[in-house]
This record gives sequence, structure tokens and C-alpha cells, in this order.
Amino acid sequence: MRTEHAFAGPAWFFVAQVFDVRDMMDFGAGHVPGSLNIGARPELSVWAGWLLDPEEPIHLVLHDDGDLPDALRLL
Repeated sequence: MRTEHAFAGPAWFFVAQVFDVRDMMDFGAGHVPGSLNIGARPELSVWAGWLLDPEEPIHLVLHDDGDLPDALRLL
């Protein structure tokens, strides 16, 4: 698992979108600069459809690895 500090360099940002699905309190405590935050809620797919480019890679930021199945289901 990487923290938001693992993405501190600017080069990676231009090759992928960063979608933070943690709750807003975790996001507010620290996040990847330029990332979008929509918590893992039922409306996640609607916001993802509006905000993300389906032709570009997407990096998900999760609270922990166990949240991945739920985040993928909601997308």
C-alpha cells in the first residue's frame, strides 16, 4: 500500500487520473495533489462517469486494500 506521499513527484500525474474513494475526512487529512475525491457511495459511478476520462488509466486511492472489491463494484 502506498501513502499519498508516494505520489509526490509530478511526472506520474500526467499519465493517469487519481480517484480517491476514501471518506472526506481521510481525504482532508492528506491526499494526492490533484486527485478527485468521491467516497465509495452508490453515486460513485455517476460521478466517475462525469469526471473521469475512460480512455486514460485510473489510479484508485483506498483506505486499505480490503476496500478494493467494493470500490470496483460501485464503479
